Amino acid sequence: MKKGVWLSFLISSLVILAIFALNGQALAQAKPIKIGVVGPMSHASGKAIFNGVSMASDEINSGGGINVDGQMLPIQLIRADSNELMSVTDAATAVERLLAVDKVDFLIGGWKTDAVIAMVDTAVDYKRIMITEGTHTDLSKRVKDNYNRYKYWFSAYFVINELIMKGYMFTPVEMVRDIVKRELGVEKVKIALLLDKSSMTDPIVALAPKAFEKMGCEVVGIWRPSPNATDVSAELLAIKNTGAHIIFVLMYGPAGLPFSNQWATYKVPAAIVGAIGESTYSTFWKSTSGKGEYVYTGVQILPVAITDKTIPFYDKYTKTYDQFPDIFSAYFYDNVYRLKAAIEKARSIDSDKVVPALEQLKHAGAAGTYSAHGMDSPFTHFNPVGPEGLMVLGAQWQKGKLVGVWPPLDGSFQGLKYKGTVPYQLPPWMVEHYKKK
Repeated sequence: MKKGVWLSFLISSLVILAIFALNGQALAQAKPIKIGVVGPMSHASGKAIFNGVSMASDEINSGGGINVDGQMLPIQLIRADSNELMSVTDAATAVERLLAVDKVDFLIGGWKTDAVIAMVDTAVDYKRIMITEGTHTDLSKRVKDNYNRYKYWFSAYFVINELIMKGYMFTPVEMVRDIVKRELGVEKVKIALLLDKSSMTDPIVALAPKAFEKMGCEVVGIWRPSPNATDVSAELLAIKNTGAHIIFVLMYGPAGLPFSNQWATYKVPAAIVGAIGESTYSTFWKSTSGKGEYVYTGVQILPVAITDKTIPFYDKYTKTYDQFPDIFSAYFYDNVYRLKAAIEKARSIDSDKVVPALEQLKHAGAAGTYSAHGMDSPFTHFNPVGPEGLMVLGAQWQKGKLVGVWPPLDGSFQGLKYKGTVPYQLPPWMVEHYKKK
């Protein structure tokens, strides 16, 4: 390279580096957008929430931050432990501290519905947007009934209602029912219901029996342990005595671990369908010492292309944290980007200006597409479910891995097929039990 050309190249490179340095310095000096991240931080779910939010925040900051009316502002995360699995009061206090002491601009996190309701009450007192999980219709009803007060709440998730339960949570029962009939020669399939004693599952008590009876199944009983139960052996042994072929489970609290362990320990001859929050974590296999084999759960993120962002997110998260992402990490990761898009659309961090932007926004994330239901819907500010919204997938632990089993490979559910899906497996002790009969 000639001396003049080399000198020109060197000067250009130094100019570019100087520009990057100045941009980095400007970003560091700019007043940050403070986002309060709240969750049960001593529990796996809280850690997953913070991991998802942190990864999105790091990506956004490395890309220059959020463009607020022409000014690039960085994100600053402030973490707070809600202790929401144990105390509603602690959860509300954590939000109060983030708002009153840390002066956050936005709030994200929280998932246990009872605690979320209290946290949102605190957030709207300060007229700050809060994006949460939590699935009860009371959340959307408050927005509809008192919009000016509760318009600041948005869901990172979807409402658990009759339509969604029948379409995405109950439907996998039909798949397992048919497997039980075909492989075990059972004519009338019996189902036991095991549901967390929580406001989230309260509506399911009335919905599920009717739905399963329409499927030609017999419901043999309903059991409702505490979400924090450390022993569910009494419930499992009672279920075993009923002769149930399927246990439909909705357990989002820590009780999911003893349930999974004891189900295998007592070799309850019944297949699992439903959702167990604890089984969506990478730590589940180790936590159950491998007894989690054949446990089924509803999930929202697997290494399948729900959108073109799913697999890149899944791979990066797994590499970054040495564990696969779950419902909390995926949804809250997506909602940092959703909030970024709304802020940029509003050209402001004023919650009153960002609210309409969030209401109008359609955002494709790793777990699906987010778009807040409007005031004409009974589920205001929740997200739609399905191929055009947020998908609910079914997964089962097989040979130490959480693999997709629903929608089934035959495309019998809305024609959906996801590459990598495998057949559902009955636990071998169940097969052995019925073959002896």
